[in-house]
Amino acid sequence: MQSVAPVFVALQSSRQLPVLLAFAHVLSAIAVLLSSIPGWLAGILLLVIGASYAHSRNLPRPEALLLMGDGRFEKVGTGGTALNLHSSSALLGSLVVMRYRDDGAMHSLVLLSDCFVQADDWRRFRRWLIWNASASIRDQRD
Repeated sequence: MQSVAPVFVALQSSRQLPVLLAFAHVLSAIAVLLSSIPGWLAGILLLVIGASYAHSRNLPRPEALLLMGDGRFEKVGTGGTALNLHSSSALLGSLVVMRYRDDGAMHSLVLLSDCFVQADDWRRFRRWLIWNASASIRDQRD
């Protein structure tokens, strides 16, 4: 297979992601409140939902991604090791959930189309994810 030069894509803070996360956590809290579980269990679940929301607000975001031709990527600004995508990663319209293993733990990086500084970077990222990372994901399944 021919070697492909790495692609550098700059990232910025998303305006839509905090709204989406808040909506998902509020929806979860409403579901707990409307359920018929005991009050003490509902209280514990509401605390867990609140902790999850607080944790999601404080996650470090990379400044950029370095996408390599062999399906690996590197998060610029939060660490310099090359990471492999996990097969549970998802590409859903304008939302991408990149699942990867780092230091033995599974992590997720959620990216929306407005996370990319240039609109063309979103297109290049999706193309990389579909063509190059699919080989990495297939290798994990074998």
